[in-house]
Amino acid sequence: MEISELFEAAYNRLVQLFPVLDPLICSLFWSLEIDPRTCGEFVELIEGDREFWIWMAPPLVSHPRFVATYEVGDDKVFLWSLRRHDEPVQQY
Repeated sequence: MEISELFEAAYNRLVQLFPVLDPLICSLFWSLEIDPRTCGEFVELIEGDREFWIWMAPPLVSHPRFVATYEVGDDKVFLWSLRRHDEPVQQY
C-alpha cells in the first residue's frame, strides 16, 4: 500500500482535530490489505485501466464523516486523498 503526500497531509491535519480518525484509518488499512474492492464504492473518474474507489467512514455521533479516495492496481493500493465529507472537493 502506498500513500500520497496529499493523503498524509490531510490525515495529519484531520487527526489533530478528530482523534477518532486514527482507528478509522487503521480499519481502512486492514480492509484494504484483505480485499480493497470490498470496502469502498467504485467510481469512474477517468477512462482506462485505472480503478478508483471511494471509502466513507461510518457515521459517528458528533463527528464528521471522512472520505478517502484510493486506486486499486495490479498488486497495490494507492491512497490518494482524505477529507471530511462536508468539505468541498478540490478542483485542480
